[in-house]
Formats: sequence, structure tokens, C-alpha cells
Amino acid sequence: MSLPEAVTPNPFWDEFRGIVWSNSKASDSVWFRASLLRPQYGVLLRIAQEFGIERVLKEWRVLEADSEDTQAQRARSAVERILTNIEIGFQRRAVA
Repeated sequence: MSLPEAVTPNPFWDEFRGIVWSNSKASDSVWFRASLLRPQYGVLLRIAQEFGIERVLKEWRVLEADSEDTQAQRARSAVERILTNIEIGFQRRAVA
């Protein structure tokens, strides 16, 4: 899997420094993918609130497409369950 080059860090990630602790100047995509490989509901929810669920799903599809990424394979069921629940919550909020 090729990772995007480092860019000016987004201040949003200051709250989640432990996700990509070795490279605080990593691109948003690196932060997204690291978060998806170690899925936690609260973290993925905050990311989806900040960047949109579509962006999170896009980054997940990139990871899934790399069929040799065993970390993505291990995280699959948790990520899919979490993202489904986030989508349902966003849909309910939009209707209310």
C-alpha cells in the first residue's frame, strides 16, 4: 500500500495524536487509514463528523482493495459494523 506524502498537519488530529504518533505531519489519508486499521467507534464517529462518512468509506474501500493487507482483513468486521452504525445514526439525525 502506498501512502501519501506528508503535508501540513490538520489541527483536527491533535485530539488523536496516538493514532499516527510517529509522523504528526502525515496526510489526512494516513490518519484515516491508521484509524480504520485500529477501529474504535468514538474515534471513527468524530472523524465522520469532521470529514463526512463518505470520506471515511472512501478510505476504507482503498484499504479493502489492498487484498494483501492482513490488518484490513482483521479489522473488516469491526469497521463495517461501526461504519454501518454511524451511517444509520447520521440518517436518523437527518430525518429528525
